[in-house]
Amino acid sequence: MIPKTIDEVTVDWLSAVLNDTIERFEITQIGQGVGLMGDIFRVTLQKSNTDSAAPDSVVVKLPSSFEENRAQGVALGMFEAEVRFYKSLATQVPVGLPKIYLADIIEGTADFVIVMEDLSGLTLVSQSDGMTLDQTFAAVRVLATIHAVWWDQAKAAEYEWILAMTGRELSMLTNCWSKFYPSF
Repeated sequence: MIPKTIDEVTVDWLSAVLNDTIERFEITQIGQGVGLMGDIFRVTLQKSNTDSAAPDSVVVKLPSSFEENRAQGVALGMFEAEVRFYKSLATQVPVGLPKIYLADIIEGTADFVIVMEDLSGLTLVSQSDGMTLDQTFAAVRVLATIHAVWWDQAKAAEYEWILAMTGRELSMLTNCWSKFYPSF
């Protein structure tokens, strides 16, 4: 079952996703104003077993509550690409990604869910203020490690589903840039 909204996330659903017994949970929306394509929530878990292997919290990503954003995510194939990345490719990346407990989608729709490790213990960088030089170097090292996994393989048939960001996709994004300028 893919919840359409955070209100459809239940104790039973979380227990099944995490393969553990969850008694209660608390939801906090995070990332408002940061992402456009998804609504992101931190779910703090109360487990029945103190020796549980389940984490203390997870992050649940659902489609944006704004119809225009959902339509754009479907049109650009962004939701399917993100879910497919986590299901097919993420295990090949040695650094920089959260653990994924569930990534699922109904293809061709905005109905998707990603349940991932809560990385709130890490430093969050403001998109407006930017990074320090040391943070920039660290980010570039992680990005280089991720890209090295598939270096010189972009045209391989098994990666055709990956968004190219050329042609129609690029022109759609180019038309959106002016909407972002006021934020900066």
